[in-house]
Amino acid sequence: MKKTRGILNKLTPENFEKLVQKFLQLNLEDRDDRIGAVILVVFEKAIDEPSFSTAYARMVSFYC
Repeated sequence: MKKTRGILNKLTPENFEKLVQKFLQLNLEDRDDRIGAVILVVFEKAIDEPSFSTAYARMVSFYC
């Protein structure tokens, strides 16, 4: 969760691609507990910062 929040906090249009790569490197496979925690962090950030919600959704779409 800490790494995810850190990535989302640094997200800007200029460093989007770099941070997407960091996000993709998070070890989430076969870890339902981690996936759930990451989903919760992204959801909370999107609610707190609606102007970035599209960027957060776009970043998550790269993972899927």
